[in-house]
Amino acid sequence: METKKQTFSVANLYLNASADTIYQYLINTKGIVTVTVTLSDRNVTVEYNPTIITADNIIEKIKACGYHAYTREIPTSDFFIQQDEKNPTKPNYRILFVFVFEVILLTILWILHITPWIGLLFSFYSLYVGRIIFMHAKEEIQKKNPSSATIGSIAISISFLYGILLTIQNTVNAYPFMISMITILGTDLYKTKYLKYMQQTSTTSLNIKQYIPENTAVFNKTGEVIEETSQLKKNQILIIRPNENIPCDGIVVEGYASVDESTLTGIQSNITKSEGSYVYAGTRCLQGSLQIKVEKIGEKTTLLQFAKLAKETANDKSFDSPFKNFSK
Repeated sequence: METKKQTFSVANLYLNASADTIYQYLINTKGIVTVTVTLSDRNVTVEYNPTIITADNIIEKIKACGYHAYTREIPTSDFFIQQDEKNPTKPNYRILFVFVFEVILLTILWILHITPWIGLLFSFYSLYVGRIIFMHAKEEIQKKNPSSATIGSIAISISFLYGILLTIQNTVNAYPFMISMITILGTDLYKTKYLKYMQQTSTTSLNIKQYIPENTAVFNKTGEVIEETSQLKKNQILIIRPNENIPCDGIVVEGYASVDESTLTGIQSNITKSEGSYVYAGTRCLQGSLQIKVEKIGEKTTLLQFAKLAKETANDKSFDSPFKNFSK
């Protein structure tokens, strides 16, 4: 029997009697193997058979005892490895310069009436460098969805074949076809790599949002309640416990904790936070607990502003922005 172990945060869990109530209710539930209630962290760790009972069922069981419960999926080291594998690769501008150089050179050879066999060698080289266009065209045809790569491949092939035919006839009229082929090939190759880079950059920005938890514990006059992060308002007081991600930018009003800010800095570092300290959305509380006064939420948070800058500067060729490498 395969079992799954999962930790649930429970709001307003302060008394031993409350912990015993939850323990007794869960341990007698079919499908649950073990139950561990940690009163100091207000967490309940449950080992259960997922084929019999689900996490949602367990949450409902805890609610039946009179307590709010929720789960948080915290990014693991595997998440960071996957992100590294998806890091955008910039288009190689040197390849574009090579194609421009070839076009200029072939134009000069054409004007000087030099034998077209020299131009044919450059054409073969260009085809080899730009072979990815034909691979994309093949994929489009297989998916029965021909697009720009298919059209470009047809134009390149026609120009190349005409160029070969006229080269065999040893006429300089082969050069215009070679120039056309290289121009189309270079343009399509650059466009393909550039669009892929932009798409990867956008994906990276979206992945950054995975650091923001969907739900959070809010402290109000009636006690502690669970609210969706998207519904948070400025000046609300949030309760952050160990192994929870902080959902907003804010100021610590009470508590003492060690916070991992590697999502912002890219460097694994534990920063001590206490009353008066500023904390950022997407960072993780490692040890201790905090009460945070909400300052910025959603798109206004530092994390999401960085994501926005990463997307905007991806297209900026005037400088090498540090935000282009954000989250790498």
